[in-house]
Amino acid sequence: MAGELTINRPSWTNRAVRFLGIAMALIGWTVCGAGAVLHGLVGDRWPVPWCFLYYALPRPVLCLIAATCLLVTPRSFPRLVRTARIVFTLTAAWVLASDVGWRLLSPSIAEPRLRIAFWNACHLPRGREFAANVIRGFEADLIGLVEAGGTGSAELAEWERLLPDYHADSNRPGMLWLSRLPGGIAPVVHLGPGSDAVALEFEFADRACRAVLVDISADFEVARVPVLVELSRRLDEDWDDRPWLLLGDFNAPPESVGFSQLRQRSIPVFATAGSGYAATWPVPLPVLTLDQIWMPPDWQAHTCRHLWTTCSDHRPVVAELTIATTPHVAETQR
Repeated sequence: MAGELTINRPSWTNRAVRFLGIAMALIGWTVCGAGAVLHGLVGDRWPVPWCFLYYALPRPVLCLIAATCLLVTPRSFPRLVRTARIVFTLTAAWVLASDVGWRLLSPSIAEPRLRIAFWNACHLPRGREFAANVIRGFEADLIGLVEAGGTGSAELAEWERLLPDYHADSNRPGMLWLSRLPGGIAPVVHLGPGSDAVALEFEFADRACRAVLVDISADFEVARVPVLVELSRRLDEDWDDRPWLLLGDFNAPPESVGFSQLRQRSIPVFATAGSGYAATWPVPLPVLTLDQIWMPPDWQAHTCRHLWTTCSDHRPVVAELTIATTPHVAETQR
């Protein structure tokens, strides 16, 4: 009939796509909310599976989920689109505030700087010579490595051949110290299942210092919190007689409940002097900051960068520090 209105109704395919988009957005927002609660209230203080969920939902992952929700939310539902934009904006701001260091310049100083580096070398997938080329780029005075392959006398001699400026030392398989400074390695300290620490005593700026290299088990059946608490106890009882630095693969982010005692007297170097994106694992799309350097008030941090390399699934950490003139100088960085 002439003049009759034709009503265009969405096809079943379009309806299914819209329903799927809404369902994905609602699920994604629920996950983001649960992740925020885990980060803000729970952390990794509860055992598996809650601590697994905490590690599986770091802030960058929540931001990626929020971005996906924004993409799949049907534009025919403007209220849902506004909600998606708000959730994405909040998670992106959270990542920018917590996972990106904004310090770009370091003032020049007269005091000598200690350049220290840490790297989980992932069992040298491209060989020792390739790893040595990566290590040269650190230009560090002290370098701590974990998952460094064999560390017997023959391997140590090979490291010294490849890196003639360094003395190589190890007393625990896979954990290696490379040093340009005078000093010596201390006995291995067992922290828990598959978790150890090796201290290197060295001299810097005419002072006796200590750097503690840590490798904590990646096995989720091994609770991180008790191991980190034991590490803090050993720092208090055995290693606090001189200025110390703590570096390693902690297999836990700096916000872990296990660091509560350590945070009372020290701080991650990246938190006070870091520049760039903080997450170190897994390369090429890191979302967790597992590799860290910690310092007490004896030190003052000037720079800290997390580098990029395809030779490992972990990013190297390189920092420059000086011995603080008084503890108060470092304390103001907290």
